[in-house]
Amino acid sequence: MSSATRTLVSPAVLARPRGRAVYWTVFTGILVLFALAFLFPVYWMASGAMKSPDEVARTPPTLVPQTWSTSGYTDAWELMRLPTHLWNTVVQAAGAWLFQLVFCTAAAYALSRLRPAFGKLILGGILATLMVPAQALVVPKYLTVADLGLLNDPLAIWLPAVANAFNIEDFAVIGEVTERVDSSPDNFVNGSLGPDSSVSGMWLQHLKVGLWLTGTNDNLVVEDSRFLDMTADGLNLNGNARGVKVRNNFLRNQGDDALAMWSLNAPNTNSSFENNTVSQPNLANGIAIYGGTDITVRNNLVTDTNALGSGIAISNQKFLDPFHPLAGTITVDGNTLVRTGAMNPNWNHPMGALRVDSYDSAIEAQVRITNTTVTDSPYSAFEFVSGSGRGFAARNITVDGATVNRAGTVVVQAETQGAATFRNVTATGVGSAGVYNCPYPSGSGTFTLTDGGGNSGWDSTWSDCSTWPQPGQGNPDPGPDRNLAQGRPATATGSQDVYTPGKAVDGDAGTYWESTNNAFPQSLTVDLGSAQAVRRVVLKLPPQSAWQARTQTLSVQGGTDGSSYATLAASKAYRFDPATGNTVTIPVSGTVRHLRLHVTGNTGWPAAQFGEVEAYLS
Repeated sequence: MSSATRTLVSPAVLARPRGRAVYWTVFTGILVLFALAFLFPVYWMASGAMKSPDEVARTPPTLVPQTWSTSGYTDAWELMRLPTHLWNTVVQAAGAWLFQLVFCTAAAYALSRLRPAFGKLILGGILATLMVPAQALVVPKYLTVADLGLLNDPLAIWLPAVANAFNIEDFAVIGEVTERVDSSPDNFVNGSLGPDSSVSGMWLQHLKVGLWLTGTNDNLVVEDSRFLDMTADGLNLNGNARGVKVRNNFLRNQGDDALAMWSLNAPNTNSSFENNTVSQPNLANGIAIYGGTDITVRNNLVTDTNALGSGIAISNQKFLDPFHPLAGTITVDGNTLVRTGAMNPNWNHPMGALRVDSYDSAIEAQVRITNTTVTDSPYSAFEFVSGSGRGFAARNITVDGATVNRAGTVVVQAETQGAATFRNVTATGVGSAGVYNCPYPSGSGTFTLTDGGGNSGWDSTWSDCSTWPQPGQGNPDPGPDRNLAQGRPATATGSQDVYTPGKAVDGDAGTYWESTNNAFPQSLTVDLGSAQAVRRVVLKLPPQSAWQARTQTLSVQGGTDGSSYATLAASKAYRFDPATGNTVTIPVSGTVRHLRLHVTGNTGWPAAQFGEVEAYLS
């Protein structure tokens, strides 16, 4: 009996024409599928590099580039200085090889042939170094070459290559940190690297923080590195960073801010985050600037933030003292934000793709936001807020040159007092309205948006400050019984002490606006957000009996552009009496956005006074 190798398909089947046809059809199909499975990622990588930035960020993605361009490769070749890096690799590798060839060969010959005293002990010590993890030696080696004055010198690479039984080439540090414990410094670097240092080509993964930098790091450069899967920050300049440049890095899946500057103890100054790519930061922001002087955030790409964060945050949140707030000029230029901004469950409201936050103090620095692209933000594009809820002002802000594609709710989300100028900001596919302008706490002040020209696609205002716009819902028409003035921005010709204009539209008649005393005439103006067919104005004073009856002489005026006004109700004396709730109702008729009360007299006090101003459609 002869034996033969058993196969999946028997020789008898292959001997028949139909069997061979089926076999080769299946074999060819499987071969093609596996080839596609391996080759398609290569094609996707190569073709993606030939797409424009807008096409790369498009949803759904395009399979074939609409316009083929090799600029991605040429730009990478130039921006990442690849010829320099390749030459550096040749120099460092050749030098290390030469030193090892000379010294290690001599050492091997001495130990194996000359057999010196204690030779086995020396050989055992050399072999023992093989048991030391490579990442454990990175910082000691750095400190050693720094003490020898060999920074920025090829000898800093060549000599350690000879002094060990092995050589560290790519500097990959992969930890095993699975949970965040703030009391444990499970970081690659936790402290100072010293002045004029550089970190390049690192692969840092599964740590708590990649680089937590304190102390003296003047003129540090961190570039061309990867920060992956941290339980906290990727990199944090924790105060006293001067002239630091963090550029051309890739960060993914950080458990806190991916890149942060926190000006604790001393301000970070003249430092920058440039040309970095940040993807999927968790529980915080892609890039966060907490205080500091003359900071730059330029040409970064941030995508897919999760809960509690914006793509970029410019903030005066201090966390601890002593903190140094934002100062000088904060430059935010040329950044691209894709699917950034998220719901904050602690605040129970959304955070914008780019957030300016006067959290613990007013923003007095000059904040310049230019050439920004915001694509597919689930909520707003630009948010201005005092995150602590204390109403600190966010002012001195300019937004110049921005493209907003498909914002889920609004382009501008203004939640605190302050001011910003917008120029050349264009928007398409806005989900609810152009502007949400409802400062908190109600009555704390107004946020003034100045149109610098060139804006388009976002001229409407969310009409109901009592509710949050939902993604894609549009701007609902107000009902006839809704107070159009509540929570809207209010201004006045003057106010007395704490009795500011916002107190007249905060929904609480027990608080009130009082004009400058002994200075009639006085006026109060409320911006309704959009033109509304107002039919009734209701004026209230605090209902307490301590407010004695009084008569105020006033007229009601309205306009659509904030500069010219028509009379809706002629000047007349109106009596406010606690016996009837200290309430006056005035019928009016007109389509207005700006509602103004012009007061010329008050028998109860030498100033205009209103506890609440209400406007209705019926």
